Amino acid sequence: MIISSFFAHSSDKLINKLCSIFNVDKINTVNVSPFFEKNKLNQFIGHAKTNSKSTEQLLILSDTTSISSSTILKNNLEGSSYLLNASSSNTGKEERYDKINSLPYQLINQHASAVIISLWPLDDYENAEFLEVFYTFMAEDLAASDALYKTKLFFLEKGSPPAMWSAYLYYGPDFYLQKKEPFNLLLYVCSFFIILIVLLLYFRYIKKRRAH
Repeated sequence: MIISSFFAHSSDKLINKLCSIFNVDKINTVNVSPFFEKNKLNQFIGHAKTNSKSTEQLLILSDTTSISSSTILKNNLEGSSYLLNASSSNTGKEERYDKINSLPYQLINQHASAVIISLWPLDDYENAEFLEVFYTFMAEDLAASDALYKTKLFFLEKGSPPAMWSAYLYYGPDFYLQKKEPFNLLLYVCSFFIILIVLLLYFRYIKKRRAH
């Protein structure tokens, strides 16, 4: 899997940590195109809000740049995974909010393979601490859902308040920092028998030659 990172409104320490894990450079937040590329892991750190004039939800990139849930509908995100550690990226104001137009729904609807979101506003420092532990587990080749579970368990056992670690929800199948090839038992068994047959035929041929 090709990995890209999308950063906004976050500490340099966390950004440098994630860039080190991903082995990538920080993407300029003015350029939103990486967010819509296929087969990439996109990490968004920033803020989400509901549009006051519509049911759209927005990912805020800067004072002048944002990504709306409706814009996502125009792109095919096949194979990509999104970690939206934006505050309340799964919720909005009830009187102005249509869940059909939420960011997670639109991402999955446009064929994103997996999405991790948060249910309520997150403290920037605590979110950074959570991500550091989460990606440390993922760097050990754990599946994303397992890494998320272990991260929550880590902070639970540490005695951190539930509001700090329980906001994160997971949608979709698992993904890895490095794509793992599926283990095909049938292929290996067939290959073994083919090699065995070839060897038996070879030794039978050698035996006949020696007999003559």
